[in-house]
Amino acid sequence: MPPSASAEHVLVVARARDFLTACRCACDVAYEGELTECTPEELTRALADPAPELIFIDGDGLDDHGRAVVARIRAIPSVAAVPLFVVGTRLTVLDRWTVVAANAFAVPLPELTVDVLATVIQEGLQYAKTTPGEDSSQIESQIHLCVDDGGNLPIEAFLLLLAVAWQSGSLPDPAFSALLNAAIESGHDVSALDAIEQACHAPIPLVDVDASELPEVRRWYLYAFGLWMTLGAGDSVPSFSPATQVFGFTLGVSPRMRAVIQGLVEQRRREGTDSTETFPYEDFLRAMLPVLEASVELSVAPPPPRRDDEILDLTDDDVDDERAANS
Repeated sequence: MPPSASAEHVLVVARARDFLTACRCACDVAYEGELTECTPEELTRALADPAPELIFIDGDGLDDHGRAVVARIRAIPSVAAVPLFVVGTRLTVLDRWTVVAANAFAVPLPELTVDVLATVIQEGLQYAKTTPGEDSSQIESQIHLCVDDGGNLPIEAFLLLLAVAWQSGSLPDPAFSALLNAAIESGHDVSALDAIEQACHAPIPLVDVDASELPEVRRWYLYAFGLWMTLGAGDSVPSFSPATQVFGFTLGVSPRMRAVIQGLVEQRRREGTDSTETFPYEDFLRAMLPVLEASVELSVAPPPPRRDDEILDLTDDDVDDERAANS
């Protein structure tokens, strides 16, 4: 039954009976409004009713883990602001990447239980009622990058490199093998490597990424890796794309350090001292990191003290000019 015009309701898009049953029970626990259900084929009719507060999508029981349903919903202006939650126990890293790129929430679960779904519904409702500028919800439609216990980069870091590389319209020749090797060096398993392979066969979009928890050295490495992939073959120095500059901003690499890294990458390519097939982290540490650390030291070093004769030669205008420069 469709909801009344004034009733608040949650919409569930699913085919699997178990998922629908769990959602009904979870709403009984966590929600006082109504629950409506539809299959993907009934989506147009369901969205013709008053807009729901939340939309839940079965990520396990639908084709492509619900990504096509997310794309359809996001193309409808009347529900563009409704939070979407793709919930499942078999969501891959690439599923999550694509869902987040569509401004939706991917909720990977170890198991589908009523209690867990009730918690997701409560947090989703809290998010939906949060006014702009407030931060009362723990849910974020964002990819967080952080190293594991061994200091290795997450697979999402390599997907970010691929998304940047695809912005030119085609993938550079060395991208697949270089990223695959880098992911293997970081200890990723077959499923993660499969995500890289899929993302090399078809473009993936840039997404909202939080890299603030990555160590600075790792962020420098990723930026250098991204620039290295844009070079292609030969010794020519490329014009780096706006996407690469956004990449540097996303990683929190300062404009000064971006320029230093770009110069190092270009120099090594011209001199033929780098590989054209891979970009190992150990090579970066050995060949580039000392220069980058020296650049940081120079940028934060205090100015040398003035000699007494320089101080004596200062005029009142010089002092005023210096005060103005430091203000």
